[in-house]
Amino acid sequence: MSDTATFTVRVPADLKKRLDQLAEAVDRSRSWLTADALRSYVEEQQWQLAEIEEGLRDAEAGRVVPHDEVERWLKSWGKKPNIAVLFIPRAHPEQSEGSAARIFP
Repeated sequence: MSDTATFTVRVPADLKKRLDQLAEAVDRSRSWLTADALRSYVEEQQWQLAEIEEGLRDAEAGRVVPHDEVERWLKSWGKKPNIAVLFIPRAHPEQSEGSAARIFP
C-alpha cells in the first residue's frame, strides 16, 4: 500500500451531502471519492500547465503558424475545397519535440 496522509478541508454542507449520496450510490467511501477527485484534478492541472509551457517553448523557438495562414485557413471553412492542415500532436506527454502544424492550400 502506498503512503497516505490525512488533511482536513472545509466544504459547503450541500457539497458534503452530495458527496455522501454519491459515495453510497457507487459503494465507495467518501474518502476514496475525495482522493480520486483530487488525484484527477491535480493530474489535469499539471498536464495543462505542462502543455502551456510547451506551447510557450514552441513559440519562443518559432514553431508557430503565421496569423495570415491561420486566417486564410479559417476563412476556407465550409467552402470547397477546404484548405488542409497538417497537425502532428505529440504522441506522449514525455516526448520532447513540440507539436507541428502547417497549412496547405
